[in-house]
Amino acid sequence: MNRYCDALYDISFDERYGVTCDFPRLQRLRPGYGYSNIQDESIYEYAPADKGLYLVDLVENKKILLVSLDELANLNDKESVYQHYINALLFSPDGNKIMFFHIYNIHNSLSFRWRTQLCTYDIKKSKLHILEDKANVSHYTWLNNRELLITGSTIPDCKAFYRIYNCEKKSYMEITDLVLKEDGHPSKCKGSDWIITDTYPDKRQYQNLIKYDMKMKQGKTLAALFSFPRICEEKRCDLHPKVSSTGNMIAIDSTCKGGQREVIILQLK
Repeated sequence: MNRYCDALYDISFDERYGVTCDFPRLQRLRPGYGYSNIQDESIYEYAPADKGLYLVDLVENKKILLVSLDELANLNDKESVYQHYINALLFSPDGNKIMFFHIYNIHNSLSFRWRTQLCTYDIKKSKLHILEDKANVSHYTWLNNRELLITGSTIPDCKAFYRIYNCEKKSYMEITDLVLKEDGHPSKCKGSDWIITDTYPDKRQYQNLIKYDMKMKQGKTLAALFSFPRICEEKRCDLHPKVSSTGNMIAIDSTCKGGQREVIILQLK
């Protein structure tokens, strides 16, 4: 068993590198996403210069700060009046890029609790790119080494969207199919044209599991699962569907069986 210098958010496919952030700060600013048993030492700092996006060398067992929160804050908040942090870290399939969300909490806004930026970092070129800063982004998956599938909402009308962002062209294409009219957690099946995604609980507390063919632009609901209403807010249980590497199984989180949180494996025909 190996012990590493920090907790890991994601690991590259070749298992050479990991990527991480400051989990105590993440937990304080976005409860449920970090670790609550470690005190955040940066509570009085808006954008610490020694915290941010880290690359972890799993062979040498050491981490390197790639981009600091101070650098990110200087892009749009030079006076640092907001609390900045990062979340949603993910390696590209080839391991050469890292996508992440730069987020800053807005305490004096009646409409939004936070604002987000969709960012990528090119490891080989040591280059930061901002792909989106005019909408709030929420969930994500790599489609290939150049494109990201991102969900989010427009500002200020809060209209949900699914968009394909091209990292090289710095542009996006919006998916307008009504099947994908709500926010969800998309997952791409490697080597295919389809994705799996989900919805939040509806008025009857049911979450939909959706399969969508991006080439044919057709989708269908695979299942509707009851979400136990007492497990909510920080302890809520989203489906978070993930497709197996073989493409014939889906793993989901669910409370549909008596309110107990569990992982369910579904077989695709």
